[in-house]
Amino acid sequence: MRSLLTRRVRLRRNFHRPPIGHSISSVSTFSTSSNHTSPPSISDKIASELSISLTPAEDSLFSFLEYIQRLYAPETQLRVAGGWVRDKLRGAESEDIDIALDNLMGAKFAWYITKFQRDRKLPPSSVGVVKANS
Repeated sequence: MRSLLTRRVRLRRNFHRPPIGHSISSVSTFSTSSNHTSPPSISDKIASELSISLTPAEDSLFSFLEYIQRLYAPETQLRVAGGWVRDKLRGAESEDIDIALDNLMGAKFAWYITKFQRDRKLPPSSVGVVKANS
């Protein structure tokens, strides 16, 4: 499995590759290529220069989530959302990472994680579901 730890994660404007499915791509695999021939805009230039680095814990978490996604829900796209993205762009650390799923409820994805742990006789993680979001 590819490690994102040694790579600086580049943030770009257009989303031509699926987000987390191939790497932690909601942040890392945006593409600036486009079909038009106009020169890059100022926002394109700014976006191409923004970058973040993942901590070892973030790299491990994202690799694990990607593995679960490929194993149990290959059609589901995972996206990093919320304050973590903002904090990383500001250069701040964040302990709260929100993952958005495009076609699956979070409780179901959490069940996949629990199943993975149970099948391998690993200690299960605790899972809490916010009733309003289930």
